[in-house]
Amino acid sequence: MGDHVNTETLKPLFALTLQDPRAAAERVIEMKLPTTVWWMALSLTVVLTSLSMIARMLASPLPQEAIDSLSQTPQGQQTLLMYSMFTESPIFITLMIFGFTVLTVHMLCWVGRALGGQGSLSDVLSVFTLLQIMTLVISVGLFLLGLAVPVLAGLGSLAFLAWSLWAIVCFLDVAHQFDNPFKAFGVLIASFVAVLIGASIAMGVLGGLILGLTGGT
Repeated sequence: MGDHVNTETLKPLFALTLQDPRAAAERVIEMKLPTTVWWMALSLTVVLTSLSMIARMLASPLPQEAIDSLSQTPQGQQTLLMYSMFTESPIFITLMIFGFTVLTVHMLCWVGRALGGQGSLSDVLSVFTLLQIMTLVISVGLFLLGLAVPVLAGLGSLAFLAWSLWAIVCFLDVAHQFDNPFKAFGVLIASFVAVLIGASIAMGVLGGLILGLTGGT
């Protein structure tokens, strides 16, 4: 099956993912694609996600009142610096997001196996990549919808948030062969906390270094 992956197979897979994430996860894992293929797909998705984030930030810049308010505190200055880095240093930001994404994949694998899961890194990577692709496509669609009908886009975002939580739990349950969504949810929470702590430390250190280099200006 992995030798015949094309748009004709991807379209039904996307539809299946929306309707039945568990069945979609099983199908993706059954593809048995090389791990390098999934890493390449995830890398491309991260690049496109970063570009879409930058485009949305440029389309909706921070109001001057918010900039003036944030510039009054060290934490606010760090926020402004990170904001400017997103819009002015897309390559650096893309690499940073990719680093956190790689960490997330490994944490979902390690924590799952620590809790008795059987999923390999390739299994977790494949379902996680599928989720990231779906997230990119839907988020872009919601952004475009928001330009025309903001209220409908807001409701769609809430629905997508609920769906994505349900989908990742199903994905992890299938990848680790738990047959227990509560255990899969525990893997998700533990991994999220670990990545959040790591990201907070990294962002704090990075923000401090930037403030030191720029003299806090």
